[in-house]
Amino acid sequence: MVRALWAVFRRNLQWELAFRADALMAFLAGALRLTAGFLLFRVIYAEVEGIAGWSWPEALALLGTFSLISDLEAGLFRRGLHRLPDLVEEGKLDQYLVRPFSVPLLVALSEVNVQVLWRIPLSAGLLAYAWSLGPFLPGRFPLFFISFFMSLAIYVLFVFCLVALSFWFLEVNNLFWVAYDLVEFGRWPEVVYRGPIRWLFLTLLPFALLANCPVRVFFRGDHGLLLHQGLVLVGFALLGWGMWRQGLRRYQGAGG
Repeated sequence: MVRALWAVFRRNLQWELAFRADALMAFLAGALRLTAGFLLFRVIYAEVEGIAGWSWPEALALLGTFSLISDLEAGLFRRGLHRLPDLVEEGKLDQYLVRPFSVPLLVALSEVNVQVLWRIPLSAGLLAYAWSLGPFLPGRFPLFFISFFMSLAIYVLFVFCLVALSFWFLEVNNLFWVAYDLVEFGRWPEVVYRGPIRWLFLTLLPFALLANCPVRVFFRGDHGLLLHQGLVLVGFALLGWGMWRQGLRRYQGAGG
């Protein structure tokens, strides 16, 4: 399966390199967006010492982590997942169902967006810079990466659950952009949200969970957050698996 996925990635890389100008513009757009976020936090922290107790290095790490998770989701999984509604509607999912691989994973990785992946070094560089400003805590790096990849998995599973609705509804594309607009709430420290909104963004719509958990685990040693994060991950994994199984029962294939 790894060889098949690598072949898909290599094919997409060759295709994207054929349009170098587009790749350059995508890189510059990502750099501009990351710079705008950096300058916004710089202006805020020029007037205050912290945002709801969050220091300058923590805020930068939050921005870098959020951008890195967003870039990985958009670069590796978004295009493929967005194809699922069309595959279901046109009855073309059959070409994936007959292959001896995990069908959801194969569909998700079938259209890698290399233009977005070029921006990953920028986000990773900002995160490394934030780490250099705070205390050096090498023992927390493993827990950070565990939390980071759980956040990425939660994000991908959330999008997968949205696209799986295509088995029941013909048009779900607008839901994607609503979700991606809501994801922007994850750029801010989760403590700025209160009451039901905070619970919503940490559980059912876990956008504030994505970048906040890895940063808090690293800078503050909040290991208990990993349990909450793990439960949310399991919940979305079960929901996605159930929707996929039920959806396949409704799927009629190319023959109608």
